[in-house]
Amino acid sequence: MDLIESEEKADLLTLFHNDARLSGTSEQIAARLGRNPDEVQRALEDFVGLGIIKKVDGIYSYPPDKDRMIQTLIQVAMKSDSER
Repeated sequence: MDLIESEEKADLLTLFHNDARLSGTSEQIAARLGRNPDEVQRALEDFVGLGIIKKVDGIYSYPPDKDRMIQTLIQVAMKSDSER
């Protein structure tokens, strides 16, 4: 699975990076992004599986201690995309 294989994933990572204290349901986060709730939920669940996003009682949140790792992964992914 590519970390930022969709616009929803890229938008989610940017949103959580910019507001690491953000938390909410998939519907609330989708509304904030102006994105399809089903697509956002799939992306969130992928990130939960990777340990990037936490989910407790249907509420998604971003563990701030993961931010440095995520930023590094995004930079690597963007560099490899630009080299294609």
